[in-house]
Amino acid sequence: MRKKKEKEYIEHNFIGEIKKLPYKLIKRYVSFCEENGKKPFSADMEKRLSLISPGVSMNSLVADYYADKIKTVLLISGGLIFITALLVYDRSNSSAITENRIVRNTYKKGAESITVRAYSDNYDYGSIDLKVNEQKYTEEEAEEKMDEIYGYFKPIILGENKSFDCIDKDMNLPAEAEGYEEFEIRWESGDYLLLRNNGELGDTEECVEGTDVDLNLTVIYGEYEKTYSYPLRLYPPAMEEADLRMKELMDEIESRDKATENLDYQELPGSVNNERIIWEESSPPIIPVALVLLPLLLLVVWKAKDRDLGKKYEERNKELSMDYSELVSKIQLLISSGMTIRGSIERIVKDYKEEAGAFGRKKYVYEELSLCVRKIQDGMDEGQAYELFGRRCSLMTYKKLSALLTQNLKKGTDGLIEALSTEVKAAFEDRKMFARKMGEEAQTKLIFPMILMLGVVIMIIMVPAYMSFGA
Repeated sequence: MRKKKEKEYIEHNFIGEIKKLPYKLIKRYVSFCEENGKKPFSADMEKRLSLISPGVSMNSLVADYYADKIKTVLLISGGLIFITALLVYDRSNSSAITENRIVRNTYKKGAESITVRAYSDNYDYGSIDLKVNEQKYTEEEAEEKMDEIYGYFKPIILGENKSFDCIDKDMNLPAEAEGYEEFEIRWESGDYLLLRNNGELGDTEECVEGTDVDLNLTVIYGEYEKTYSYPLRLYPPAMEEADLRMKELMDEIESRDKATENLDYQELPGSVNNERIIWEESSPPIIPVALVLLPLLLLVVWKAKDRDLGKKYEERNKELSMDYSELVSKIQLLISSGMTIRGSIERIVKDYKEEAGAFGRKKYVYEELSLCVRKIQDGMDEGQAYELFGRRCSLMTYKKLSALLTQNLKKGTDGLIEALSTEVKAAFEDRKMFARKMGEEAQTKLIFPMILMLGVVIMIIMVPAYMSFGA
């Protein structure tokens, strides 16, 4: 029991240390930059992170952001390294060549193409595309299979005829025997005028009493066939050294193939012209490809994170533009009812927190306004807090609003209501223009799907029409 607890404790601590690794790397990077007088992170990056998550510590935001990027990179790197190691291990244990021998395919599985590389102590033959033939039957085995094929065809070649004694319909002469595809089949009629080689009946009108015709079946397997041949040996024109070496090697391979065709492997020559030949399976390199792809993939992932951050920043600015008119109208309404600027802002923030707590919907403008209220409550000058609010929102409309609120802190609310009324009208006009612009962008994005739908409709109409014309 104690050992089990110790094991669980060690595993828990180990996993915890692994999870803390990205944060430790970031801390070391920050310390290194501070020691060398460099800024550890981009100012633009820090600004975007701060604006997307207002009120959160900058150190925490930056640490979480880069820790997430590092964890993603480490995870992908580990996965690629693991897959590469598996492929290398699998290739090292599944080589097709063992002691100058290549395992053949068994009967019926056909020949196999393999790329090998041959080299001696002082010459490299390069890559060779080698055809490894399947294991062949011996003469006795081939004859036994031929007898089986002969019996196999007896019920098949009759076709619609009832017996071999009464053939009055076309016969069925298959080009191959199912299950014996490695054997070549040839049909030959003893009387071509009466029976074609494909099994069709010829001129049989005079066969009233019946005419005997032989139907010959020739089964061929490699060299096992009753035929005559003249062995010829031909020589090509004088060849260059590389071609001559290759021919000598291929001749030796063919000779070894012939000598081992009845065995379950094909033997490769160990030497040619007293030169030792070394064989290895030629295949695309895995490790160099992985070393090239891994940095590219990691760079893409790293940049993708920055691009996602940029998209979030753009979406934030769009949301701020859409919510500006709503905020200004609320401030104007509350101030018109007799509340101070600070009181109206605190009331807006309070209502927002209640709504966000009920529905869980957060908005950037009210989060920034909440930050502004906290700054004021912590002792910051009210005017400075409004200016900070305008700078953090970073849009001209909000900077204008913050300037309007700051100016009226000194001279009171006289004229503020009229100014806010004008600003509300302008804000709603801007919102209409912004909404119209977003609608136009949406229409542009819908053009391609609409074209696809038009093509589908055209196909639905044209295909039946075309088929009806063909009928």
